[in-house]
Amino acid sequence: MTQITLSGTIRDFKDSHPDFENVNSSEKEIVEPLLGKDRKPVYKGGKGKTTESKESFDQWFRDIEGINQNKSFSIALKDKNGDGIFTYENKEFFPIDDELFGNEGRKHNYHFTYEIHSEFTYQGHEELTFTGDDDLWVFINGQLVIDLGGVHRAQTETINLQLDGGKSELKKAFPTGQTLELRKGETYDFDLFFAERHTSRSHFRIDTSFQLKALPIAKLIVDDAKAQEFPKDKGRFRIELDKPAETDLVVQYDVSGTAKQGKDYRKLNKGKIPAGETSAKILVRPITDELEEGIETVMLSLLPGEGYELGESTEGTVKIADYFRVVNIKSPDPKATEPPKGEVCIDTGKFLICADEPVARDTVINYTVSGSATEGKDYKSINRSVTLAKGKTEACIEVAPLADEIDCEGDETVIVTLEPGKHYTVGECKTAKVTISEPAPKKGYWLWLLLLLLFLVICGAWAVLKNAA
Repeated sequence: MTQITLSGTIRDFKDSHPDFENVNSSEKEIVEPLLGKDRKPVYKGGKGKTTESKESFDQWFRDIEGINQNKSFSIALKDKNGDGIFTYENKEFFPIDDELFGNEGRKHNYHFTYEIHSEFTYQGHEELTFTGDDDLWVFINGQLVIDLGGVHRAQTETINLQLDGGKSELKKAFPTGQTLELRKGETYDFDLFFAERHTSRSHFRIDTSFQLKALPIAKLIVDDAKAQEFPKDKGRFRIELDKPAETDLVVQYDVSGTAKQGKDYRKLNKGKIPAGETSAKILVRPITDELEEGIETVMLSLLPGEGYELGESTEGTVKIADYFRVVNIKSPDPKATEPPKGEVCIDTGKFLICADEPVARDTVINYTVSGSATEGKDYKSINRSVTLAKGKTEACIEVAPLADEIDCEGDETVIVTLEPGKHYTVGECKTAKVTISEPAPKKGYWLWLLLLLLFLVICGAWAVLKNAA
């Protein structure tokens, strides 16, 4: 191996942040000797005045909207001499010039933090030297081993983890009061935190024999942001690595939102990614209920953990919609006939509104009425809604034609179109039509017409015979 590439996260801050462009001073014990459960430094307070408070410090290595902006950044440590010592050095370490919040009128962007998470398998001879400014903290197996806190010129510190001859386990005491215990052949976390807080220099150098591994970078993708209680529609998150996992790993995450796990949706599966794979699906499976809850949210946030590093996209939301019956309309009796004048209609048309499942409550279905027939003149007026009774699946709308003074109008239409409303959703069949036809002529009329035709035929025949004679 001649090069180790380590990926990390840079966060840019404005110079108005209380911990930046402040007091110049070296300062030990700004952080606790043990890393937090979220794999972030825990604020202790220090013995100086280069930080204002726990609140301000906790913003350094966390994404806070309006306070910082972030991007991924990688460094390459090279073994130029073939002696197993990997080095990265940059005496002008300004990796985000003119980016994110920008330089704020200066030659460089001087206000940022940088964190790297990696791991190594202990060989028994590791050594690491860091030179730089400003703050630098290194944790091994969650314990602080280098503390170069404060705003200062470039400083150097070395940690030597050499085993005594013949031994396979290291026990090394540190000024923090902690004892680092490492066993040869075991794999341990390596966490580095750096801050550049003041003009006008930035020096960053690492020399190490640690065989640091570039961890896969995990990000969260929302494949399907919409879920619904009914019809069954699942939402889907996807945790994706930038390269295959070397061993089975579980990406940790936190769940929040207005929806309740176990009540509004089934328990989410773990973010387990098998060795050789690059992703894990997290399905949001809604639980159907009869409550009117509106849109509820399931929010996922990736957390730091073992065997991976977090990328830029770590949060996502799936929205769960209420249980809506699907409503369609059809016309089982699509033809109606206008009654003769003075008579009552006996041939009506019919629309039928159908829900796919019995409704959980009395449900008002809204619709519009159109067509070539005139409401109130060609047919009785129709309401613009109908109620599906609780537990029912159908409701009928009748079209009752009216007799009018106009003959030979031809066929006329009544069209009903479903509209959205509460507690239901409109299906694919949202429009139906009934056709109103003219009344059939009365039987007496036809009889007289036939007699007249017969008379004319007889008269014509008599005339022909008379002329022939």
